[in-house]
Amino acid sequence: MRKMLHTSLLIALSVSILSCGPAAAIDIAHAGSAEINHDQITVDQDDRAHSSDADPDYETVFPQDTVNRIDIVISPENWAIMQEDMTALYGEAGSGGMGNRPGGGEGRNMPLSPPEGEIPDDAPGWADRQPPRNAQPMRSAQTPVWVEATVFFENDVWEHVGIRYKGNSTLRQAWSSGSPSLPFKLDFDQYEDDYPETEDQRFYGFKQLTLANNIMDASYLREVTASEVFGDAGLVIAESALYEVYLDYGEGPQYIGLYTMVEVVEDTVVERAFGNDDGAIYKAEGVASSFAEGTRSQLDVGFDLENDAEDPWNDLQELYDILHDSLRAEDPEAWRTELEGIFNVDSFLNWLAVNTLTQDWDTYGNMSHNYYLFHHPETGLLEWIAWDKSWAFSGDGGMRPALSMSLDEVSGEWPLIRYLIDDPVYAEVYRGYLEQALETAFHPDRMRAWYEEMAELVQPYLEGESEIAAFERALQQLIAQAEARYEAGMTFLAD
Repeated sequence: MRKMLHTSLLIALSVSILSCGPAAAIDIAHAGSAEINHDQITVDQDDRAHSSDADPDYETVFPQDTVNRIDIVISPENWAIMQEDMTALYGEAGSGGMGNRPGGGEGRNMPLSPPEGEIPDDAPGWADRQPPRNAQPMRSAQTPVWVEATVFFENDVWEHVGIRYKGNSTLRQAWSSGSPSLPFKLDFDQYEDDYPETEDQRFYGFKQLTLANNIMDASYLREVTASEVFGDAGLVIAESALYEVYLDYGEGPQYIGLYTMVEVVEDTVVERAFGNDDGAIYKAEGVASSFAEGTRSQLDVGFDLENDAEDPWNDLQELYDILHDSLRAEDPEAWRTELEGIFNVDSFLNWLAVNTLTQDWDTYGNMSHNYYLFHHPETGLLEWIAWDKSWAFSGDGGMRPALSMSLDEVSGEWPLIRYLIDDPVYAEVYRGYLEQALETAFHPDRMRAWYEEMAELVQPYLEGESEIAAFERALQQLIAQAEARYEAGMTFLAD
């Protein structure tokens, strides 16, 4: 499923990505696959591409050595419904708000940070976009509307597919800037009640998939790199892959950007990682998902329950109670035993180490979203699942500072970090996972080789000198981030 790159292969590559310039870009019409004759495609609901009996085909849907093309056709009527719904939720498209940072391509993408680390004069609001610690994610009053679409992929077709816009900041950013590259969610049997022939329709074994628009990532590589690094570190995370997306809403197919296809946690990630998905699946979506003192009564609104599990919420309340129990100070050994009876502490500390190295500020420790908890029915443990790594590897270029290696600045508002790192036993486990990641999954030589290889996939899809320059700058920043975090990590471990 995953193409592994090992740090033992520390071979100098003959071509450096730093030498790539505008001449390396290929005209986008050449980069895209041939036009699809939609009228000649028929549907066979029993084949492996459509049937729910087929296992998820990760090699086809999430390749690491190619860029897939997907075409989405939405009727003009349904397209109008989507736009009207978004206007009601967020105001007129292109009305401003979270404006583009300069240098991100043709109004579509944004670099990792302002050029040369400075705040440009024409980027109002950059310095002010500092959400408070323990901030609640921006949420709309309702989920964007579902409509019908037809999906074409590799000379095959999926009809009556549900499609809607999805996301928080990436959706707001694209909409407010007037970009055509908005993020989507697909559900392949959303309309099975209306069209029985699509009952349990799947896309190579997947019911749902998301398309992230990379609008705040000029490298296009953060999400796919996170899947690689976190997965190689032994952590549960959604698979992802690059896709060129064409959209037709009545005016013919239009290329709308290089997207990242991301696996949906409640659809296939949990079952793939744990063997079944019968336990409760919780998605962090509010302040109470911090587990801060005083949030116990709000856990049912701090998380979204993503399935029909029996007797939910008690496990989250139990985790809260143990975290804040006086045993933590009175008898740390007993407290650890109680905690490990409800929560996979070891896996969380592994995640904490890797997440700290990769500097993803947009998750637990800074923001109360972008993770899942799964109650494993066989072990009884709550399992931590990473999600939405669009701000991983962003260095110091995020909307707020990423966590330091020592985690000293993390307050008790984030007890899963603060209380565990204050415990000497758990602090040592955390240090061990830092060292392991630095030597393997996040070694700078390994990261450089990965970035250079993935850059070859991205370059043909860059449009215009602005986007090419932003990509090259972002790529250099990714490589520099890996090297800087390696040095910082080794220094921390040496203390």
